[in-house]
Amino acid sequence: MKIAVLNGSPKDKELSISIKYIEFLQKKLPNYQYFILPISTDINKIESNDSYFQSILKTIEDSDVVVWAYPVYFFMIPSQLKKFVELIFKKNKQNVFTGKYSTTITTSSMIFDYHAHNYIHSISEDLGMHYINGISFESIKYIDLLNKEYQMSFINFFVDFIQKAENKQSIPKKYFPISNQINKIDLDIKIENINRNTNKNIVILTDNLENSNIEKMVNIFSSFIKYKIDIVNVNTINIKKECSGCLYCQEKSVCCIQDDVREIFEKKLPNADAIIFAFSIEYRHLTARWKALIDRSTFNAQLPLLKRKICGWLVSGNLRYHKDLSEFIEIFSGAHFLNCVGIVSDEYDNTEKIVELIQNLANDVEKNIENQPIKPFSSYAQTYHLLVREQIASLGAAKYALYKHFRKHKLLKFPYSRPLREIIFFNIIFNLPFIKMIARKKLLNFLIKPYLKLLK
Repeated sequence: MKIAVLNGSPKDKELSISIKYIEFLQKKLPNYQYFILPISTDINKIESNDSYFQSILKTIEDSDVVVWAYPVYFFMIPSQLKKFVELIFKKNKQNVFTGKYSTTITTSSMIFDYHAHNYIHSISEDLGMHYINGISFESIKYIDLLNKEYQMSFINFFVDFIQKAENKQSIPKKYFPISNQINKIDLDIKIENINRNTNKNIVILTDNLENSNIEKMVNIFSSFIKYKIDIVNVNTINIKKECSGCLYCQEKSVCCIQDDVREIFEKKLPNADAIIFAFSIEYRHLTARWKALIDRSTFNAQLPLLKRKICGWLVSGNLRYHKDLSEFIEIFSGAHFLNCVGIVSDEYDNTEKIVELIQNLANDVEKNIENQPIKPFSSYAQTYHLLVREQIASLGAAKYALYKHFRKHKLLKFPYSRPLREIIFFNIIFNLPFIKMIARKKLLNFLIKPYLKLLK
């Protein structure tokens, strides 16, 4: 049995916790052939070197089953893996995957990780694959792989997956095929240099392409707004590289990469009175470029810097058919504690209807900017906050900037006192200069150490 493992971890193989789970399978089930393909680390080479891309596809084609293995980044697959998915479809290589059985193995801190599973499930079906529900592991706090019961469950899960593939078991479909057919907006509106009220500022984050529906939607929205508009095109900003999960940002909530991403998340968005997210659906989700921006925001994403800011969404595509994407929008808005006033898509038959809906959204955004209503946070926001708080309880020393912010704003409200005492103790120890220097250099090695001991 030949197994193609699509390694979606942006870390090197030696430091990838996700791949340690594959290595565990190699150790316990050595009779299978495992081909671990470095998708995320080599994505730029895969994109630019066609012969290398073809060699990756050939390995997949010659394999019997496919395993998607990756860490969950911001409730989704990493941007590098999303780019690989886009390449498959854009270069019409779906036939390489058709008919094969696939599953997912993920590692995460268990924060809305099911969304990443749902996405790969839907994409696997779009590729004509037989998808078996995957398995998700908590990889840092509890380290599921060190639990004997979980080890046996993991082995049984994988053996069952292989048996279903060998027996060619019929697998029910979960998702309908998606039509990308959208009517062009029959209206040409340009953003005019009108006298706008500069007391308030609205930032529009968009993936505008010239003469696209999303560009027209942004222009229509802007024409109804009286305040200053700042349009940031995700496709043209300087993103030097995607997030590699280096954890540099955990100490001070500062990314080590100097590019436009820091300015956007440190200045533009926190200083905006409202934020509009405008994007085109590409292969069931935001584009890889969008995901790269979101992944890179990790350096301060868990700090509620956008708390209670007004936001709205403009979406080009059949959003009502993408329930998982709709939920992602809600989760994303909730995780940032944003006050989402509406979502408008262009999936309607006539332009007049779309214009009317966009105008209503613009009016609601302005009204909320002026009135600043205080609404209860959504269940997504509350859940996200509690899960992040639990991370601080176990990893406070590693997430020092996050711990300081939560403590300053009195967000560490545990139902019992022991975790707080432990956090304070470990933060005193780990804030000593010589300890901090060692920890910064050795953090990734420290996290991977329990797995190395297990795999000896």
